[in-house]
Amino acid sequence: MIDVHCHIFSFKNVPDSFFPVIFTKRDKNGDEVLLPYIPIIKETNIYDRFSKFFDIGNSSYENILDGFFRYYSKNSIITPLLIDWTYGLKGEIKEDFYSQFASLANLKMSHPNVVKPFLGIDPRRDEILELVKKHVGSTKEFYGVKLYPPMGFLPSDPKLMPIYEYCEANSIPITTHCSSTGIASSYKKFHIEGFRFIDNVEKLFKEDIKFRFTSESVGYFCSPSNWKVVLNKFPNLYLNLAHFGGENEWKKYMNNDKNTWVDKIINLILKYPNVYTDISYTFTYRQFFPMLKKMMSSPLKNKILYGSDFYVSVIEGQFYSFLNNLLIDFSEGELELMAVKNPSNFLKMENLPSFKFNEIFKFMN
Repeated sequence: MIDVHCHIFSFKNVPDSFFPVIFTKRDKNGDEVLLPYIPIIKETNIYDRFSKFFDIGNSSYENILDGFFRYYSKNSIITPLLIDWTYGLKGEIKEDFYSQFASLANLKMSHPNVVKPFLGIDPRRDEILELVKKHVGSTKEFYGVKLYPPMGFLPSDPKLMPIYEYCEANSIPITTHCSSTGIASSYKKFHIEGFRFIDNVEKLFKEDIKFRFTSESVGYFCSPSNWKVVLNKFPNLYLNLAHFGGENEWKKYMNNDKNTWVDKIINLILKYPNVYTDISYTFTYRQFFPMLKKMMSSPLKNKILYGSDFYVSVIEGQFYSFLNNLLIDFSEGELELMAVKNPSNFLKMENLPSFKFNEIFKFMN
């Protein structure tokens, strides 16, 4: 089984503004503590969910990795996605980008057949091309590249173009956040540079922009339409538009709304040979399963990837129930496509260990 979208990070790797201050505080050890006296949380099971999330985030990388194998068979492969929070979130970081970099690289060295991390890239970091060339590749510390545009940049930023050129030439996979929800930058004002089509002509633009709400900024930075100009330049790029648009866009899609992010992602998948999407987090909501199952009998079937968004997705409830629902609602062939064959194609992995269907996910006693 291959999980193409998951996370292994400590709360020491994130700035203070990662969490709302009214819900949390840092203790003297630098651990994040959930405040128990917030009525809106305490009156629901949300508090229990967040407590579990905090227990994981305050533990070690090895402990988080061990948590995967409560659910997955031992011959599974995971691709933890490093995110560079430095430029998008305010506040102090106890263990910065390079500490997270080193921790994931060391975990990969300790578990080379299991852990295939992706390196987080932000165009505001000067040395990104050197980092990718030196550290990203099938035989290096990081297997692929991760982009998280809601930190305040566009995928079409000109500083990212050499990254795409290198990744396309070397078949290095890229996973990008492509949901209308998610953790957004704590800033409101941005200086933006990027390419876009104006009157069907590709042009570089620069602008200063201000958002009132984080929902506006996420929509601006993460829209799948932002990738049109990138894929026009690099049509063979291996790209995963993660989350398949997100919960809100799926609700619109299921309501037969037009021109949703789901529609836009589908159009890019059908147009470009190496564009994929994953089901991470969005499909913790079982109401979307019937439509996903229809897609697994369509031309999209070879482009849909299994991703869990573990451990972030534990906030939505029992992670084991999510896996059970997949096993109940999807056939052996559909799960093998999503969780083995399609991810191996996206990641360009060969000579994988054989997976038996009943070992794709591990049943707990």
